[in-house]
Amino acid sequence: MNNDYMRFACGNVSAFVATSFVHPMDVIKISKQLNIKPQYNFSNLYRGYTIGLLRQATYSSPNVFIFTQLLNNYKKKNNNSEPEYLRKLLYGSFSGAISGFTGNPSEVILVRAIQPDKPKQTFIKYSRDVYNQYGLRGFFNGYKAAISRSLVFNGTRLSLYSQCKTILINKYPSLKNTTTLHFMTGAISTISAIIISNPIDVIKARAQKADAVTIPEIVKTAYKNEGFSILYKGLFPSISKSLPHSIISFVVLEKMMLLITGKEAI
Repeated sequence: MNNDYMRFACGNVSAFVATSFVHPMDVIKISKQLNIKPQYNFSNLYRGYTIGLLRQATYSSPNVFIFTQLLNNYKKKNNNSEPEYLRKLLYGSFSGAISGFTGNPSEVILVRAIQPDKPKQTFIKYSRDVYNQYGLRGFFNGYKAAISRSLVFNGTRLSLYSQCKTILINKYPSLKNTTTLHFMTGAISTISAIIISNPIDVIKARAQKADAVTIPEIVKTAYKNEGFSILYKGLFPSISKSLPHSIISFVVLEKMMLLITGKEAI
């Protein structure tokens, strides 16, 4: 099978595995960002799980795939040389912006699915409700905030992951292709990306829930009612969710690609 197709397939598998472990933290994170009191039982912590998997297929997998395609194309044209960090940042931001848009409809539905005061429904029923209430535009509530957040988060995360790998391998060659390397680079890049992008993530979650409310109105109301605390609402649940998700997905992706193709994924 073509390595590009294999990379995309492995990306999906790794994202699904990671989501299966950390979905409860995603529910807690979104709940706190929306000022909804989380319910700490298995049934509610795994609300919207299948929709969470769909989000990975429409957001995480395309994001990593586009970034690695751009990175590998550059290397092919430049005698396998590593691009400078700013180029990696540009690649990560571009892939993040694209996936932020493609993943927005599933995030809109997930925001509704995790709310404990609403009856559990199927993905099709949630989709029908959104369409009946808002039309097609309803699936793109908050898409500007989603694109902005994904651009900043993935621009930082993917570029730092790749850059840290290069630096650590050059300094400590024995780390190449090890789980330790993927763990360390995944942790450094993800924590940095979460801290930088969390304020946009909060606005994104509220914009995806809001009924025909503009982003400036959301920001104004949030600041008036909550002050600067709005900037890092749900930060620790976000780290608790995104950090293990990134580490698990990076490790599984890299190991699967090495096992099947003999090449690194990123």
